[in-house]
Amino acid sequence: MLDILDPSREVDPRYLNYVVTTRKGQSLTGLIAAETASSLTLRRGEKAEDTILRDQIEEIHATGKSVMPEGLETQVSKQDLADLIAYLQTVAAPK
Repeated sequence: MLDILDPSREVDPRYLNYVVTTRKGQSLTGLIAAETASSLTLRRGEKAEDTILRDQIEEIHATGKSVMPEGLETQVSKQDLADLIAYLQTVAAPK
């Protein structure tokens, strides 16, 4: 429940949001989906991805924020939130 209400309180490093600024001044955001010696791939919502060549990267930094949107509980109905919590309880239950 706490992760839904305050998603950036304690963020697993795998879900940190990053901002990459290219040498051309373009800013791209997302979580790091893949890294190679020559490129970095950021994943955004809906599994959209941006691959940036390392020699085109001016700066990269973690925002310290989760990719999960803050205020999600205000954007869904009470019933949808209750359904989400019920679902999470069923998949997290020991088998």
